[in-house]
Amino acid sequence: MFKKLIALICMLSLLTGIAPLQAMAAADAKGPAKVTEDGFGYVVQDDQTVCIVDFPENVEDLVIPSEIDGLPVTVIDTNPEADYVQSIKNENYKSIYIPDSVIEIGRFAFMNCLSAKSVRLSGQLKVIQGQAFQNAKSLESIAFPDSLEEIYGYAFFGCSHLNDISFPDKLIRIYGKDVFGDTPWFTKQTPQNGMTIIGHVLLDASGTTGAVEIPDSVEMIGCDAFEGCADVTSVHIPSSVKIIELEAFLGCTKLETIEIPESVDEFYYDAFKDTPWLAHQRAENPLVIVNGTLIDAQTAKGNIVIPDTVHQIAESAFSNNTDLNTIEIPDSVTIIHGMNCEDNVVIRCNYHSVAHQYVKNHGIAYELMDTTGLVYGDMDQNALVDANDALSILQISAKLISADGEKKAAGDVDGNGAVDAADALLVLQKAARIIDVFSVESKH
Repeated sequence: MFKKLIALICMLSLLTGIAPLQAMAAADAKGPAKVTEDGFGYVVQDDQTVCIVDFPENVEDLVIPSEIDGLPVTVIDTNPEADYVQSIKNENYKSIYIPDSVIEIGRFAFMNCLSAKSVRLSGQLKVIQGQAFQNAKSLESIAFPDSLEEIYGYAFFGCSHLNDISFPDKLIRIYGKDVFGDTPWFTKQTPQNGMTIIGHVLLDASGTTGAVEIPDSVEMIGCDAFEGCADVTSVHIPSSVKIIELEAFLGCTKLETIEIPESVDEFYYDAFKDTPWLAHQRAENPLVIVNGTLIDAQTAKGNIVIPDTVHQIAESAFSNNTDLNTIEIPDSVTIIHGMNCEDNVVIRCNYHSVAHQYVKNHGIAYELMDTTGLVYGDMDQNALVDANDALSILQISAKLISADGEKKAAGDVDGNGAVDAADALLVLQKAARIIDVFSVESKH
Protein backbone atom coordinates (compact mmCIF):
# COMPACT_ATOMS: atom_id res chain seq x y z
CA MET A 1 0.00 0.00 0.00
CA PHE A 2 2.88 2.32 0.79
CA LYS A 3 4.31 2.06 -2.77
CA LYS A 4 0.87 2.61 -4.29
CA LEU A 5 0.41 5.75 -2.20
CA ILE A 6 3.79 7.10 -3.29
CA ALA A 7 2.82 6.60 -6.93
CA LEU A 8 -0.54 8.28 -6.30
CA ILE A 9 1.19 11.23 -4.67
CA CYS A 10 3.49 11.68 -7.68
CA MET A 11 0.53 11.52 -10.08
CA LEU A 12 -1.47 14.01 -8.03
CA SER A 13 1.57 16.30 -7.90
CA LEU A 14 1.71 16.40 -11.71
CA LEU A 15 -1.99 17.15 -11.96
CA THR A 16 -2.05 19.88 -9.31
CA GLY A 17 1.37 21.43 -9.92
CA ILE A 18 2.48 20.66 -6.37
CA ALA A 19 6.10 19.55 -5.99
CA PRO A 20 6.69 17.25 -3.01
CA LEU A 21 9.83 17.49 -0.97
CA GLN A 22 10.46 21.15 -1.75
CA ALA A 23 13.33 22.65 0.23
CA MET A 24 14.11 26.24 1.11
CA ALA A 25 17.58 27.51 1.97
CA ALA A 26 18.01 30.47 4.30
CA ALA A 27 20.99 32.78 4.02
CA ASP A 28 22.79 34.25 6.97
CA ALA A 29 21.58 37.83 7.15
CA LYS A 30 24.27 38.91 9.55
CA GLY A 31 27.27 38.43 7.25
CA PRO A 32 30.96 38.94 8.08
CA ALA A 33 32.28 41.88 10.10
CA LYS A 34 33.39 45.04 8.32
CA VAL A 35 35.86 47.72 9.48
CA THR A 36 35.42 51.49 9.28
CA GLU A 37 38.21 53.81 8.13
CA ASP A 38 38.94 54.72 11.76
CA GLY A 39 39.21 51.08 12.85
CA PHE A 40 35.83 50.08 14.32
CA GLY A 41 34.82 46.52 13.49
CA TYR A 42 31.06 46.12 13.11
CA VAL A 43 28.25 43.94 11.84
CA VAL A 44 24.81 44.96 10.61
CA GLN A 45 22.12 43.14 12.58
CA ASP A 46 18.84 41.78 11.25
CA ASP A 47 16.95 44.87 12.46
CA GLN A 48 19.26 47.14 10.44
CA THR A 49 21.13 48.42 13.46
CA VAL A 50 24.88 48.16 14.02
CA CYS A 51 26.78 46.12 16.58
CA ILE A 52 30.37 47.22 17.30
CA VAL A 53 32.59 44.14 17.60
CA ASP A 54 36.09 45.65 17.63
CA PHE A 55 37.80 48.95 18.50
CA PRO A 56 40.77 50.83 17.05
CA GLU A 57 43.96 50.16 18.98
CA ASN A 58 46.13 53.24 18.82
CA VAL A 59 43.86 55.83 20.44
CA GLU A 60 43.68 57.15 23.98
CA ASP A 61 40.19 58.66 23.91
CA LEU A 62 37.80 56.04 22.58
CA VAL A 63 34.69 57.64 21.07
CA ILE A 64 32.11 55.09 19.88
CA PRO A 65 30.29 56.37 16.77
CA SER A 66 26.52 56.83 17.02
CA GLU A 67 25.98 55.56 13.48
CA ILE A 68 27.84 53.76 10.71
CA ASP A 69 26.78 53.85 7.07
CA GLY A 70 23.66 55.73 8.12
CA LEU A 71 22.58 52.96 10.55
CA PRO A 72 22.39 53.52 14.34
CA VAL A 73 24.94 51.84 16.60
CA THR A 74 22.87 50.11 19.31
CA VAL A 75 25.10 47.34 20.71
CA ILE A 76 28.72 46.97 21.73
CA ASP A 77 29.63 43.29 21.88
CA THR A 78 33.28 42.29 21.67
CA ASN A 79 32.67 38.89 23.26
CA PRO A 80 35.66 36.71 22.30
CA GLU A 81 33.31 33.71 22.13
CA ALA A 82 31.32 35.34 19.30
CA ASP A 83 31.70 34.45 15.62
CA TYR A 84 33.94 37.45 14.95
CA VAL A 85 37.23 37.16 16.83
CA GLN A 86 38.14 40.59 18.16
CA SER A 87 41.66 41.65 19.06
CA ILE A 88 41.15 44.84 21.05
CA LYS A 89 43.90 46.41 23.13
CA ASN A 90 41.81 47.74 25.98
CA GLU A 91 44.76 48.86 28.10
CA ASN A 92 45.41 51.88 25.85
CA TYR A 93 42.20 53.82 26.49
CA LYS A 94 42.24 56.75 28.93
CA SER A 95 38.57 57.67 28.41
CA ILE A 96 35.54 56.04 26.80
CA TYR A 97 32.54 57.83 25.29
CA ILE A 98 29.41 55.80 24.51
CA PRO A 99 26.77 57.66 22.47
CA ASP A 100 23.05 57.78 23.29
CA SER A 101 22.21 55.41 20.44
CA VAL A 102 23.67 52.45 22.38
CA ILE A 103 21.16 50.40 24.38
CA GLU A 104 23.33 47.41 25.34
CA ILE A 105 26.95 46.87 26.36
CA GLY A 106 27.90 43.23 25.84
CA ARG A 107 29.89 40.82 27.94
CA PHE A 108 33.63 41.56 28.20
CA ALA A 109 33.18 44.73 26.07
CA PHE A 110 35.60 46.91 28.07
CA MET A 111 37.19 44.28 30.28
CA ASN A 112 40.78 45.09 31.29
CA CYS A 113 40.56 48.75 30.29
CA LEU A 114 43.41 49.31 32.71
CA SER A 115 44.00 53.01 31.97
CA ALA A 116 40.45 54.31 31.47
CA LYS A 117 39.68 56.82 34.24
CA SER A 118 36.34 58.01 32.88
CA VAL A 119 33.43 56.38 31.05
CA ARG A 120 30.48 58.29 29.68
CA LEU A 121 27.50 55.93 29.36
CA SER A 122 24.69 56.24 26.82
CA GLY A 123 21.62 58.13 28.01
CA GLN A 124 19.48 55.36 26.47
CA LEU A 125 21.46 52.41 27.86
CA LYS A 126 19.29 49.51 29.09
CA VAL A 127 21.64 46.58 29.72
CA ILE A 128 25.22 46.15 30.93
CA GLN A 129 26.20 42.52 30.47
CA GLY A 130 28.48 40.48 32.71
CA GLN A 131 32.14 41.45 33.08
CA ALA A 132 31.63 44.43 30.77
CA PHE A 133 34.03 46.65 32.75
CA GLN A 134 35.75 44.05 34.89
CA ASN A 135 39.26 45.03 35.96
CA ALA A 136 38.97 48.58 34.64
CA LYS A 137 41.37 49.39 37.43
CA SER A 138 41.74 53.14 36.77
CA LEU A 139 38.01 53.87 36.58
CA GLU A 140 37.14 56.33 39.33
CA SER A 141 33.43 57.03 38.92
CA ILE A 142 30.39 56.00 36.91
CA ALA A 143 26.91 57.54 36.53
CA PHE A 144 24.07 55.24 35.53
CA PRO A 145 21.34 56.79 33.32
CA ASP A 146 17.63 56.68 34.13
CA SER A 147 17.14 54.28 31.22
CA LEU A 148 19.30 51.51 32.73
CA GLU A 149 17.36 48.34 33.59
CA GLU A 150 19.86 45.52 34.20
CA ILE A 151 23.48 44.99 35.29
CA TYR A 152 24.80 41.44 35.10
CA GLY A 153 27.39 39.54 37.13
CA TYR A 154 30.91 40.89 37.66
CA ALA A 155 30.21 43.90 35.42
CA PHE A 156 32.45 46.17 37.54
CA PHE A 157 34.30 43.55 39.54
CA GLY A 158 37.90 44.44 40.31
CA CYS A 159 37.59 48.15 39.45
CA SER A 160 40.03 48.92 42.22
CA HIS A 161 39.75 52.75 42.01
CA LEU A 162 35.98 52.95 41.61
CA ASN A 163 34.95 55.20 44.49
CA ASP A 164 31.81 56.91 43.23
CA ILE A 165 28.68 55.44 41.62
CA SER A 166 25.55 57.44 40.89
CA PHE A 167 22.22 55.57 40.69
CA PRO A 168 18.87 56.90 39.43
CA ASP A 169 15.96 56.64 41.89
CA LYS A 170 14.42 53.55 40.30
CA LEU A 171 14.84 49.80 40.31
CA ILE A 172 17.85 48.55 38.39
CA ARG A 173 18.14 44.78 38.39
CA ILE A 174 21.59 44.00 39.76
CA TYR A 175 22.39 40.34 39.33
CA GLY A 176 24.59 39.33 42.24
CA LYS A 177 26.70 40.90 44.96
CA ASP A 178 29.81 40.43 42.79
CA VAL A 179 28.67 43.04 40.26
CA PHE A 180 30.64 45.61 42.26
CA GLY A 181 32.91 43.17 44.09
CA ASP A 182 36.48 44.22 44.91
CA THR A 183 35.71 47.91 44.47
CA PRO A 184 36.32 50.55 47.16
CA TRP A 185 32.81 51.91 46.56
CA PHE A 186 31.16 48.62 47.52
CA THR A 187 33.50 48.08 50.45
CA LYS A 188 32.42 51.35 52.07
CA GLN A 189 28.68 50.63 51.77
CA THR A 190 27.30 50.39 55.29
CA PRO A 191 24.91 47.47 55.92
CA GLN A 192 21.53 48.22 57.52
CA ASN A 193 20.73 45.58 60.12
CA GLY A 194 23.07 43.19 58.33
CA MET A 195 21.71 44.02 54.85
CA THR A 196 23.48 45.88 52.03
CA ILE A 197 20.89 47.59 49.82
CA ILE A 198 21.93 49.20 46.53
CA GLY A 199 19.47 50.99 44.25
CA HIS A 200 16.35 49.25 45.70
CA VAL A 201 18.06 45.84 45.49
CA LEU A 202 18.91 43.82 48.58
CA LEU A 203 22.30 42.58 47.41
CA ASP A 204 23.80 41.06 50.53
CA ALA A 205 22.11 39.89 53.72
CA SER A 206 24.99 37.81 55.00
CA GLY A 207 25.02 39.74 58.28
CA THR A 208 21.47 38.77 59.27
CA THR A 209 20.34 36.34 61.97
CA GLY A 210 17.07 35.37 63.65
CA ALA A 211 13.91 37.18 62.53
CA VAL A 212 14.62 39.49 59.58
CA GLU A 213 12.50 42.51 58.55
CA ILE A 214 13.38 43.64 55.03
CA PRO A 215 12.91 47.43 54.73
CA ASP A 216 10.24 48.77 52.37
CA SER A 217 12.84 50.54 50.22
CA VAL A 218 13.65 47.14 48.70
CA GLU A 219 12.00 46.12 45.42
CA MET A 220 14.18 43.13 44.54
CA ILE A 221 15.90 40.45 46.65
CA GLY A 222 19.08 39.78 44.72
CA CYS A 223 20.88 36.61 43.67
CA ASP A 224 22.33 34.71 46.66
CA ALA A 225 21.36 37.57 48.99
CA PHE A 226 20.70 35.28 51.99
CA GLU A 227 22.80 32.35 50.78
CA GLY A 228 24.17 30.37 53.69
CA CYS A 229 22.51 32.50 56.38
CA ALA A 230 22.22 29.48 58.63
CA ASP A 231 20.87 31.41 61.64
CA VAL A 232 17.99 33.22 59.91
CA THR A 233 14.70 31.76 61.21
CA SER A 234 12.05 34.00 59.63
CA VAL A 235 11.85 36.69 56.96
CA HIS A 236 9.18 39.35 56.50
CA ILE A 237 9.10 40.64 52.92
CA PRO A 238 7.38 44.03 52.46
CA SER A 239 4.83 44.78 49.73
CA SER A 240 7.42 46.91 47.92
CA VAL A 241 9.23 43.75 46.77
CA LYS A 242 8.36 42.49 43.28
CA ILE A 243 11.21 40.09 42.47
CA ILE A 244 12.99 37.27 44.32
CA GLU A 245 16.09 36.32 42.36
CA LEU A 246 17.84 32.98 41.92
CA GLU A 247 19.06 31.15 45.03
CA ALA A 248 18.10 34.17 47.14
CA PHE A 249 17.56 32.02 50.26
CA LEU A 250 19.70 29.04 49.29
CA GLY A 251 20.98 27.10 52.29
CA CYS A 252 19.04 29.00 54.96
CA THR A 253 18.71 25.76 56.91
CA LYS A 254 16.72 27.24 59.83
CA LEU A 255 14.38 29.40 57.78
CA GLU A 256 10.94 28.15 58.82
CA THR A 257 8.75 31.16 58.02
CA ILE A 258 8.67 33.50 55.02
CA GLU A 259 5.95 36.12 54.66
CA ILE A 260 5.56 36.71 50.94
CA PRO A 261 3.25 39.57 49.89
CA GLU A 262 1.05 39.50 46.79
CA SER A 263 3.31 42.09 45.17
CA VAL A 264 5.95 39.42 44.43
CA ASP A 265 5.29 38.00 40.96
CA GLU A 266 8.76 36.92 39.80
CA PHE A 267 10.49 33.95 41.42
CA TYR A 268 13.77 32.74 39.96
CA TYR A 269 15.85 29.58 39.98
CA ASP A 270 15.95 27.68 43.30
CA ALA A 271 15.06 30.81 45.26
CA PHE A 272 14.13 28.78 48.37
CA LYS A 273 16.25 25.67 47.91
CA ASP A 274 17.24 23.75 51.06
CA THR A 275 14.99 25.76 53.38
CA PRO A 276 12.59 24.21 55.92
CA TRP A 277 9.94 26.62 54.59
CA LEU A 278 10.04 24.93 51.18
CA ALA A 279 9.98 21.48 52.79
CA HIS A 280 6.79 22.44 54.69
CA GLN A 281 5.14 23.69 51.49
CA ARG A 282 6.01 20.47 49.63
CA ALA A 283 4.56 18.38 52.46
CA GLU A 284 1.24 20.21 52.12
CA ASN A 285 1.16 20.04 48.31
CA PRO A 286 3.88 18.86 45.92
CA LEU A 287 2.79 21.69 43.60
CA VAL A 288 4.05 24.72 45.51
CA ILE A 289 2.13 27.75 44.25
CA VAL A 290 2.73 31.30 45.47
CA ASN A 291 0.78 34.28 44.11
CA GLY A 292 -0.29 32.35 41.04
CA THR A 293 3.24 31.14 40.26
CA LEU A 294 4.18 27.47 40.33
CA ILE A 295 7.55 27.82 42.02
CA ASP A 296 8.28 24.17 42.80
CA ALA A 297 7.13 20.71 41.69
CA GLN A 298 10.37 18.83 42.27
CA THR A 299 8.69 16.22 44.52
CA ALA A 300 5.59 15.69 42.35
CA LYS A 301 5.15 12.25 40.77
CA GLY A 302 3.41 10.58 37.85
CA ASN A 303 0.82 12.55 35.89
CA ILE A 304 0.19 16.02 37.26
CA VAL A 305 -2.38 18.66 36.40
CA ILE A 306 -1.48 22.28 37.05
CA PRO A 307 -4.56 24.09 38.37
CA ASP A 308 -6.02 27.01 36.44
CA THR A 309 -5.18 29.36 39.30
CA VAL A 310 -1.58 29.30 38.02
CA HIS A 311 -0.55 32.03 35.56
CA GLN A 312 3.20 31.45 35.39
CA ILE A 313 5.76 28.69 35.90
CA ALA A 314 9.09 29.45 37.56
CA GLU A 315 12.29 28.35 35.84
CA SER A 316 13.29 25.64 38.30
CA ALA A 317 9.82 24.29 39.09
CA PHE A 318 10.52 20.83 37.60
CA SER A 319 14.32 20.67 37.92
CA ASN A 320 15.83 17.35 39.01
CA ASN A 321 12.44 15.62 39.06
CA THR A 322 12.81 12.15 37.52
CA ASP A 323 9.40 10.86 38.67
CA LEU A 324 7.12 12.69 36.25
CA ASN A 325 5.29 11.19 33.26
CA THR A 326 3.02 13.97 32.03
CA ILE A 327 2.38 17.60 32.94
CA GLU A 328 -0.96 19.15 31.99
CA ILE A 329 -0.71 22.92 31.57
CA PRO A 330 -3.92 25.01 31.42
CA ASP A 331 -4.52 28.05 29.23
CA SER A 332 -4.36 30.22 32.35
CA VAL A 333 -0.55 29.91 32.22
CA THR A 334 0.65 32.92 30.23
CA ILE A 335 4.31 33.03 31.30
CA ILE A 336 6.76 30.12 31.34
CA HIS A 337 10.24 31.01 32.58
CA GLY A 338 11.50 27.48 31.99
CA MET A 339 10.53 23.81 32.18
CA ASN A 340 13.80 21.96 32.81
CA CYS A 341 11.98 18.64 32.97
CA GLU A 342 13.39 15.25 31.97
CA ASP A 343 13.36 14.24 28.29
CA ASN A 344 10.78 11.50 28.83
CA VAL A 345 8.15 13.87 30.25
CA VAL A 346 5.25 14.71 27.93
CA ILE A 347 3.52 18.09 28.20
CA ARG A 348 -0.25 18.09 27.67
CA CYS A 349 -1.65 21.42 26.50
CA ASN A 350 -4.17 23.05 24.18
CA TYR A 351 -3.56 24.13 20.62
CA HIS A 352 -2.22 27.69 20.28
CA SER A 353 -1.84 28.14 24.04
CA VAL A 354 1.26 29.72 25.54
CA ALA A 355 2.35 26.27 26.69
CA HIS A 356 1.94 24.92 23.14
CA GLN A 357 4.13 27.65 21.67
CA TYR A 358 6.72 27.16 24.41
CA VAL A 359 7.12 23.40 23.98
CA LYS A 360 7.24 23.76 20.18
CA ASN A 361 9.97 26.39 20.37
CA HIS A 362 12.02 24.37 22.87
CA GLY A 363 11.67 20.92 21.32
CA ILE A 364 9.83 19.41 24.29
CA ALA A 365 7.63 16.35 23.75
CA TYR A 366 3.93 17.18 23.94
CA GLU A 367 0.43 16.16 23.00
CA LEU A 368 -2.54 18.39 22.29
CA MET A 369 -5.75 18.13 24.31
CA ASP A 370 -8.08 20.70 22.75
CA THR A 371 -7.32 21.03 19.03
CA THR A 372 -9.80 23.82 18.26
CA GLY A 373 -8.38 25.87 15.37
CA LEU A 374 -6.06 23.12 14.12
CA VAL A 375 -6.23 22.48 10.36
CA TYR A 376 -6.32 18.70 10.04
CA GLY A 377 -4.12 17.28 7.32
CA ASP A 378 -2.09 20.48 6.90
CA MET A 379 1.27 19.08 7.99
CA ASP A 380 3.42 21.96 6.68
CA GLN A 381 1.07 24.69 7.96
CA ASN A 382 0.75 26.43 4.62
CA ALA A 383 -3.05 26.61 4.85
CA LEU A 384 -3.37 23.93 2.13
CA VAL A 385 -4.06 20.20 2.33
CA ASP A 386 -2.11 18.65 -0.52
CA ALA A 387 0.22 15.90 -1.69
CA ASN A 388 3.13 17.21 0.36
CA ASP A 389 1.06 16.70 3.51
CA ALA A 390 0.25 13.12 2.52
CA LEU A 391 3.93 12.45 1.95
CA SER A 392 4.80 13.84 5.39
CA ILE A 393 2.24 11.52 6.96
CA LEU A 394 3.79 8.53 5.18
CA GLN A 395 7.26 9.54 6.32
CA ILE A 396 6.03 9.80 9.91
CA SER A 397 4.28 6.44 9.63
CA ALA A 398 7.47 4.86 8.30
CA LYS A 399 9.50 6.60 11.03
CA LEU A 400 11.61 8.40 8.45
CA ILE A 401 10.91 11.71 10.19
CA SER A 402 9.81 12.58 13.69
CA ALA A 403 6.61 14.41 14.59
CA ASP A 404 5.75 16.72 17.47
CA GLY A 405 2.38 16.80 19.18
CA GLU A 406 0.89 19.22 16.67
CA LYS A 407 1.90 17.14 13.65
CA LYS A 408 0.59 13.98 15.30
CA ALA A 409 -2.75 15.66 15.93
CA ALA A 410 -2.93 17.20 12.44
CA GLY A 411 -1.96 13.95 10.74
CA ASP A 412 -4.43 11.74 12.57
CA VAL A 413 -7.30 12.71 10.27
CA ASP A 414 -9.34 9.57 10.94
CA GLY A 415 -9.12 10.10 14.70
CA ASN A 416 -7.93 6.62 15.60
CA GLY A 417 -4.93 7.82 17.61
CA ALA A 418 -2.31 6.85 15.01
CA VAL A 419 -0.66 8.60 12.04
CA ASP A 420 -0.51 6.04 9.27
CA ALA A 421 -1.05 5.26 5.59
CA ALA A 422 -4.83 5.41 5.98
CA ASP A 423 -4.50 9.06 7.01
CA ALA A 424 -2.28 9.77 4.01
CA LEU A 425 -4.92 8.32 1.67
CA LEU A 426 -7.63 10.49 3.23
CA VAL A 427 -5.43 13.57 2.82
CA LEU A 428 -4.95 12.77 -0.88
CA GLN A 429 -8.70 12.31 -1.28
CA LYS A 430 -9.34 15.73 0.27
CA ALA A 431 -6.61 17.33 -1.87
CA ALA A 432 -8.33 15.87 -4.95
CA ARG A 433 -11.75 17.03 -3.60
CA ILE A 434 -13.03 13.49 -3.42
CA ILE A 435 -14.01 14.17 0.22
CA ASP A 436 -14.81 17.46 1.90
CA VAL A 437 -14.40 16.68 5.61
CA PHE A 438 -12.16 14.33 7.58
CA SER A 439 -13.88 11.97 9.98
CA VAL A 440 -11.99 13.46 12.93
CA GLU A 441 -13.49 16.88 12.17
CA SER A 442 -17.02 15.52 12.55
CA LYS A 443 -16.13 14.42 16.09
CA HIS A 444 -15.32 17.97 17.24
